[in-house]
Amino acid sequence: MSNKAVPCLTLSPLCQSSTALTTARPVRFCEVGSAASSNNYYFAKLSCANGSQAMSTITDCSEVCRQNGYELISTIADTLQGRLYKACANETSKRYVAIKRASKFLTDNRIAIQDKFEFCVAENIIKEARILKHLTVDNATIGDYIVRYYDFFESDTDYFLVMEYIDSEVNLEQFVHTCHQYIANGKLQRKQYLKVVKYLLWQLLVTLSWMHKSMHCCHLDVTMANILVANANFKADGNGNVVMNPKVCLKLGDFGVSELFLSSDFECEKQGLSLKHEHLFAPNIFADVIFDAQAADSWNLGMILYQCLTGETLYTAADVASLKGAYYALHRGSLHKYLVQRCPALIQSFTQSSLSLLLHLLVIDEQYRLRTFEALRHQFFNIYFEKYKSRISTKFKQQKRALVQQYEKMKTFPYYHR
Repeated sequence: MSNKAVPCLTLSPLCQSSTALTTARPVRFCEVGSAASSNNYYFAKLSCANGSQAMSTITDCSEVCRQNGYELISTIADTLQGRLYKACANETSKRYVAIKRASKFLTDNRIAIQDKFEFCVAENIIKEARILKHLTVDNATIGDYIVRYYDFFESDTDYFLVMEYIDSEVNLEQFVHTCHQYIANGKLQRKQYLKVVKYLLWQLLVTLSWMHKSMHCCHLDVTMANILVANANFKADGNGNVVMNPKVCLKLGDFGVSELFLSSDFECEKQGLSLKHEHLFAPNIFADVIFDAQAADSWNLGMILYQCLTGETLYTAADVASLKGAYYALHRGSLHKYLVQRCPALIQSFTQSSLSLLLHLLVIDEQYRLRTFEALRHQFFNIYFEKYKSRISTKFKQQKRALVQQYEKMKTFPYYHR
């Protein structure tokens, strides 16, 4: 099915401010699993500037959460279709959780509001909840590097997804930026940083590999902003320098556009994956053609590798629009030459093995692009693969048996379909 722009829409009365609240009830996934299932991408500028009023007020939100056992503490960030909150579970443990709220109106109409315009997006909190529960509750993740699902409920106006809270509230982009600032100021040893960031990249890679190979799941929005870093604090060493927390690890989050595929066929034509980071996605996504979802995640891994090692993005949205700079070099298959000639300082950030991995991940023709389970064996990760390969193999075999036992449950799962 081709992707088409939709005409301007007239918003329903739900667009008007509403503070009506009924008792919230837990959502049973069998009731809502098919909602917003279309995977076509639409872009439209709509005339209603007050569409954001379809979301419930903060007072309503607090009451809904309280009825379901959670006390809101603070706002963490705005999201495409609502907000992300820090909350406390009203239970004996009093643990902190993160609650993602999404407007039903925006979710059901597959739109997001930005700068008083409404854009159609692929975000689907209902499917996100099902996939996150499938990955982190119904199954045991490899290495515990995915934000854990806890709960899901709804009010008259909103959906609420309750997830694991990461104390630092720091994403990988912020963490890497801080580290490079410390390095530039002579307060952090680059050698220590490279050792830590290599292990973080391994955590991300082994997680994506498990998702692809064992779970047939693709994230489709693997960006620095969607990866949280736990234990991201620095400690002064007494000599004016800082050292990193040895327990630092990552948590992959924001599965709002992720998909589960019925088989090993990862063909996908999903668009509208991001409003902010879409220029970082694989070229086939821009080309408006069917693409391999695994290969799309691999491309994003390459972009993350580059930014982690250099502290900069490889190219900008303007480079993509005008086909210039490093983006043009990628299309010509001459990224290495471009970096040597145009970015001699940045090329020093790479070793022979890390550069090789980068060039194998950022291949324009996706049929030749390195897949995540192939990248596990790349020379750059050799020390980790040799240490963990037996455990990885055992986990993949165990996962295969576990999925067989979940056959009945998976019959009704909202798999991706074109």
